[in-house]
Amino acid sequence: MSPPRATRRCSFCNRERKAHEVFTRQDVRICGSCVAIASKIFEHGARGGEHRKSSGRHCSFCRKSEAELTMLCAGPDVEICDACASEAAGTVTGPRSALGELMSAILRRARSWRGPGASRVTSAI
Repeated sequence: MSPPRATRRCSFCNRERKAHEVFTRQDVRICGSCVAIASKIFEHGARGGEHRKSSGRHCSFCRKSEAELTMLCAGPDVEICDACASEAAGTVTGPRSALGELMSAILRRARSWRGPGASRVTSAI
C-alpha cells in the first residue's frame, strides 16, 4: 500500500490539489489552474494601482500594496499580483486545466463586446 500523497487547498478555488501543484507563500496557496486564469486576466490587461486610489488591497503573496503593483487579480478572499503569478507559473507543476482555456476564450469574447470608451477588461477569479 502506498503512502498518502500530501495535498494543499488552493486559497482561490478552495480545491484540494497535490502539493507539487500548489504555489505557497505567506500561508496563501494558488493552484496551477488558478495561476493560468490569473495569467490570462493579466494578459488581457486587468490593471491595478495606477487606475484606482489606494483601497487597502494588496498581494496576498508578496504583501505589496495595490499602489506598488502594476496588476492585481482578486480571488474570493485573496489577491495575487502579476509578478507573483508569473513566479507561481514557473514553479507549479501538474496539469493546467481546461478552465484556463475557457477563461481565455471568455476574455477574448468580452474584449470583442466592449463598446466605445471601454478601455480594459477586468475580472476576478
